[in-house]
Amino acid sequence: MTEQLKAEAWLRSQRPALLELSFGCAVTPINGKGSIAVVTKVYENDTFDAQIEVETGEAEGLVTLKAAKIKNCTIIGHPIQLNDWLAVLEGKVRLDYTIGDIITVYDGKDNVIDFDLMTGQPNSPEDYKRFNDITSV
Repeated sequence: MTEQLKAEAWLRSQRPALLELSFGCAVTPINGKGSIAVVTKVYENDTFDAQIEVETGEAEGLVTLKAAKIKNCTIIGHPIQLNDWLAVLEGKVRLDYTIGDIITVYDGKDNVIDFDLMTGQPNSPEDYKRFNDITSV
């Protein structure tokens, strides 16, 4: 498992809202296919059977899944944003802003993590490693 995958898995375990089955959440598989789909609507129908609509990115467009099929889906989760990374680092690091498209985070020791402001993600594989070192992942 790469440093990025370890960091993302740990972060999702610390931020349960990232795994809520709500608008924008990625799920897989849909209709027995291995493709990733994004939830566009969650609602209850007359029988109080939870359903979701997903955009599969394929020609069929929206697919409505009843509760039984939802249970067969794997929730991948919402995209991780900069505020999620920084929230779990709060209290462990000192945040310094630099001019440009990078936010730099210091842990008070030798670990420095650069976050790309455009993507909201750690800037390099080394930054994921430093995140894991700071959070003891």
